[in-house]
Amino acid sequence: IARWMDTKAGSTPVVFTGDFNANGATDPHAGSLALRAEGYSDARGTVDGADYGSFYYSSSNGTNGTDGPDDGYPVHAVRHPYPTSRIDYIMVKNSPFTFRYRNEVRLTSGNRFDPQYQGSDHNMQFAVIGIAG
Repeated sequence: IARWMDTKAGSTPVVFTGDFNANGATDPHAGSLALRAEGYSDARGTVDGADYGSFYYSSSNGTNGTDGPDDGYPVHAVRHPYPTSRIDYIMVKNSPFTFRYRNEVRLTSGNRFDPQYQGSDHNMQFAVIGIAG
């Protein structure tokens, strides 16, 4: 896909987003690594204005039985003691800057996900990306 996009986009900024279903830290064939090999940058890794606190939550939230049957909508957030893995990405090419990045985790009391913002078992990924010099 990346090579095909290069032929279409030329030097125009390109943004790939999505659930890549693989973590580059554990899978050498992960989509994020394949895109990096084709000149794409991970928007999360190229920003000074990142919400680093949000990196302590994975981008996907499987219940792992902690909230009953895994129906894809966990109740509680798991905050890791370190910036953790993810499978959801915003990858950019020919874009000069990422100004802000956040793994959107909205919680209520008791470390519960706020259902108003929870559309799936994945957190929204948010970036403000420059598209011109």
